[in-house]
Amino acid sequence: MDNQTAMMQGMPGGSQSELVIRTLYQIASEYEKGLERQIQRILTLGLERFDLDIGILSTVHNETYTIFKQVSPTDISLNDGDSFPLGDTYCSVTLGANGPVGFEHVAETDLSTHPAYTNFGLEAYIGVPVYVRGKVYGTLNFSSPKPRPRAFSEVDVEALQLMASWVGSELSRRQTEEDLIKAKELLEKQSLEDPLTHLYNRRGVEDKLGRLAMRSSCDGSALMGIVIDVDDFKSINDLYGHSTGDEVLTAIAQVISNSVRPNDICGRVGGDEFIVLLPSCALAEAEIVGEQLRCAVHGLQVASETAEIRPSVSVAVGPLSGDAERVTDALALSASALRSAKTTGKNVVSGWALPDSVG
Repeated sequence: MDNQTAMMQGMPGGSQSELVIRTLYQIASEYEKGLERQIQRILTLGLERFDLDIGILSTVHNETYTIFKQVSPTDISLNDGDSFPLGDTYCSVTLGANGPVGFEHVAETDLSTHPAYTNFGLEAYIGVPVYVRGKVYGTLNFSSPKPRPRAFSEVDVEALQLMASWVGSELSRRQTEEDLIKAKELLEKQSLEDPLTHLYNRRGVEDKLGRLAMRSSCDGSALMGIVIDVDDFKSINDLYGHSTGDEVLTAIAQVISNSVRPNDICGRVGGDEFIVLLPSCALAEAEIVGEQLRCAVHGLQVASETAEIRPSVSVAVGPLSGDAERVTDALALSASALRSAKTTGKNVVSGWALPDSVG
């Protein structure tokens, strides 16, 4: 028995509870050390308080008991992540009681045939359910292969409940923080993503274009652009309906994604207009990609209720300057090339060059 254990056991009940509360407050202030470190300290506090050997915070899911964190002697084979059937643990009794449960000498009780006793030889146990957001998370429990010479007192139960309440509150708070972070990341992604095609939207493309253009200006690397316009898209919507038009756009977006390199940026920047940014890419290579895109789209067949639609696209390819920070800059450069592609029969690739004042 160490000094702190002896001190706690020698205190009046109220003073013992106050010491547990003060210790919990100290543990809570160590947020930056991480949850596992805090849980470890909680378990150590419980072992000292109850004079037992094994402390566990468990999770329970689908009748499976899993050790989230444990503190135990080195001669006991127990590890974080170990799983057992819930029915093989005393925690099944605790969860069935929906509250704290304790027994000092199992061999002298009706639990002497329980699997936790016959399999693990655990004589003493005290445990309580842990709730996170109103649902059972698992249990906080302490046990020992040795009988406990003293009965668990009301103060012991109160201390256990205080620890479990703190653990549940801390787990809830951290889950809420994680949910908020995920929600923020999702909102940020949605703000940059076209909901129909899941390519970048105009804002997302501009965010990437500004960075790529700055890098191109700083290191002299080439930055190419491909602008793709669906031929006669209004007629597709008029003849077959907007839902079919959406299917055509989705199919074309998939072709674009499949035709470029992983680090290329693909976006939908208008109703039927797409753009691809190709960093560190030579013009000849960009022209090949543009032709591959055109051919792949021309090979599509999108079924409507009345016909098989074979869409085509007009494609413009060319370099982007280091000061092209907005989508409108890229579209302005490509405008004449797209007009040329449209007037020469559509379903073709046309190129553009930088103005002399830029180049």
